[in-house]
Amino acid sequence: FPYTTLFRSPPTPAAKTGPAPVFRVPRTTATATVDGTIAPAEWDGARLEQAMPLAQNHTGEPATPVSRAWLRHDGENLWLAVDNAMDPAKPMRVGRQWGQDEAIELAGRNVALGKDAPILVLRGYADGHLAGSADAGAPAEAVRRAVQGVEYAARVVDASRWTAEWKIPLASLGVNPAEHKKLAFNLTVRKAASNL
Repeated sequence: FPYTTLFRSPPTPAAKTGPAPVFRVPRTTATATVDGTIAPAEWDGARLEQAMPLAQNHTGEPATPVSRAWLRHDGENLWLAVDNAMDPAKPMRVGRQWGQDEAIELAGRNVALGKDAPILVLRGYADGHLAGSADAGAPAEAVRRAVQGVEYAARVVDASRWTAEWKIPLASLGVNPAEHKKLAFNLTVRKAASNL
C-alpha cells in the first residue's frame, strides 16, 4: 500500500473529455501535531513541488491567489495540510457558515463501493471548527461516521494567509486501505472575502 490514489473530479458538470485528473498520495511515517501550523518536519518538507495547487474556480478558470494542499497517508489515516493564500485587501470572514466564511471542504466517495456510495463532506473553518455535511445527499449516519475521529485545527497567520491541518481516519470515509486504493474527491477552499 505505497500510495492511495485520489481522483479529482472535474470542476464543472461539462462532458468528460478524458480521464479524471489523479493525485497520488504518498505514504509517510511522519506524524503531525494537528495544530494548524504546517511545520516542514511534519509534512515531509512541505515542498511546493509536492503540493496540490488549488488554482481553479468552480468553472475551471484560473483562480488567484492560489492555495496549496499537501496530502499523505500512513495506512490508517489521510493527512491533509492546506495553506490558504488570501487577498490581504479583503478582510477574512472568520465564522462557521459554509458559503459565508473562510473554509475548506473535502468531498469524497469510495469508488470501490460503486456510484451509489454516499458522497461524504467534511468542512473545516478558519476558526478551527469542523463539521460534516449532508449537502451531497449522504445519510445522517454516514455524515456522523465521517467526522468520527477526525482531528482538525486552523490558524490565521496574518491578513494574507490561514493554514489548516487534518488527520482523517480512512475508516471514517468508508475506506479499507487493504482493499480500497482510490477515492473520488473534490478539495475546495471557499474564499468568502473574495467570493471565490
